[in-house]
Parts: sequence; C-alpha cells; structure tokens
Amino acid sequence: MDAHTLTVTEGFELSNKLSLWYGTSNLADNPELFKAQVTRLAAAVDARLAGDSNAASSGCIINTCGWIDGGGYELLTYILSAFKVNVVLVMGHDRLYQQLLKTCTNIKTADGAGGSGGAGVTVVKLPRSGGVVQRDERFRNRLRSTRVKEYFYGRVPPPPPPPSATSGADGMAPPPARSGMPPPLPLSPFPIELKFSKVKLWAHVGRSQQMNGAAANIDGLMPVVGAAAKDPTMLQRTKPSVALLHTLLAVHHFTPPTPASASSAAEDGAAEEDEETRQARALAASNVAGYVVVQDVSLERQTIAVLAPSPAALPSLHLVCGTVKWLEH
Repeated sequence: MDAHTLTVTEGFELSNKLSLWYGTSNLADNPELFKAQVTRLAAAVDARLAGDSNAASSGCIINTCGWIDGGGYELLTYILSAFKVNVVLVMGHDRLYQQLLKTCTNIKTADGAGGSGGAGVTVVKLPRSGGVVQRDERFRNRLRSTRVKEYFYGRVPPPPPPPSATSGADGMAPPPARSGMPPPLPLSPFPIELKFSKVKLWAHVGRSQQMNGAAANIDGLMPVVGAAAKDPTMLQRTKPSVALLHTLLAVHHFTPPTPASASSAAEDGAAEEDEETRQARALAASNVAGYVVVQDVSLERQTIAVLAPSPAALPSLHLVCGTVKWLEH
C-alpha cells in the first residue's frame, strides 16, 4: 500500500506498519482476541483506502491461514465479513470451495452487494500447481524460526554465483572463490538488561484460561492478582519468572490513560476502574513498536536480559508475553 518507500534489505516497504500481537501460533488458543484484532485491522485498512485513491483502486490481498475446519472456518468467514471481501480464491480444495459458495452469498461486500438477496462474494477455484505439496508442522515451525531470526539479524544474502572457468572480459582469469565463512548478517541486535522493578509484563487472557476458572497460569507465568479477566481480549499483569526464557515479547507504543478518559467512562455509567485496568485497556488498544526475545532471567539480580533490534532505549517498558519461543542457534 506504499508506492514510494524503498529499503535496501526488503525492497518496497510500508512506511507506517501496523503490527498487532496475537501471542501464539495457534488460533484456537484465543479466537475472540483474533476476531478483535481482525476488526481493528480492517478498520485501519478502510481508513487508509478512504484517504488514498491509489491504494483504493488497487485494493488489498489477504493471506489466510490453513485452519479451515470447525472454528477455523468460522474465523475465515469472519475475515471475509470484516474486510468486506469481494473475491475469494480457493486453491485446490474442493470441499472448502463448495462451503464458501454456500456461505459467501450472505456476506456483504465493500460495494454494498451481498447480504439478503445480493450478489455476495465471488468465489474462484484455482488449480494447484504440479509438484506442490502441503507443508507439515515441522517445516512451518522451522520457517517461523527463520523469520524471527531475520527480524533480529536481517535476511541472509544469497550466495554469489559460482565463478566461471573462462576468463573475464579483460582477458584476466577470475579471482578464486572464497570458501569457509558464510557471509556476515546485515543487522546486529543488541542485548539489554531490564530491572524487574522497571518493566511491566502483561499477557492476554484467553478463552481456554477462562474455562479453567480463575487465575490460570499462562505458560508458567504467574498472574499478579485476582481471577482472570472476563474479556478474552484484555491483558493481565504477570510476574517475571524463569518460564520467560526464550519467549518473544511485544514492545507496545504506550500512552498512559488520562484522568479525563476515566471520568468519561464513569459518566457513561461504567463502573470506576482502577489504574491497572485502565492501563490494560490503553495497552490493548495500542500498536506494537517491535519485539524482543528473553535471553536470561536472573531471580538473584532481579533482571531480565533481552535481545533487541537496536541499542536505543525501548519505546516503552510495557512488554506483552505470549507462547512463542525462539532459541537462537
């Protein structure tokens, strides 16, 4: 959606990225949070298309996940509805194609079609290319780990072509090929040590935790107070523990809630919220500035050592945990 920004490592790139942290690789862990984030992302896309005629004329492409059974199909149709999709491409999956043919006639598109009696969404079936195989879980995990490494260290440049045995244009023999060490990585992440007393750790409270009753641990993290929040999209404070080791943390842009926002909520009839709840709501509505990974947790020194993309100070010390682990190797 950006036709002007060009970077050396990534090519054309978004100048203002919108990154939301789901916190896990399994959509079944917290589907209500996923729906809330899809709704928010769709609203941001609508605002961008409304203010940019070039982007509006080109539209956008949505790449969905491969979970298409049960709750996965429900999330898929939710995406179609939230983004008001008008064309769906189904690649080599007969049952999904037939399901979408029945479902998409009731989905309202961006141009107002669909719904009761409307034309609905156009579903197109595409053949699968020859030789294409489905990626197994092990391959997807390895690919995910590679993407995390590229975030911190940059994309590894492709190897140079093998030297030709013939002489060059100047008649000289080509230089001998270098062997041994791989090419250096383009980026250099920086270790940062954070005090327990300064950092604030949060975690999303998912539907699975609520079904188990009060204050369930999230991947070994200990909730600070009370029972789990009723809203699965909300955040809950957690205490640092050794379970954080190798965990990916989202660093949020955080603007402290103002007293005016609390008073307006009280005027609307809502119950008065404490400071931590107001912080949780403000944090849940904020964007992700970037990510760090926990390399060490010292209970003795009361510190957390994280790997950050740059040596600059973090945009905030409000870090949101998840279940995604990454072990550098």
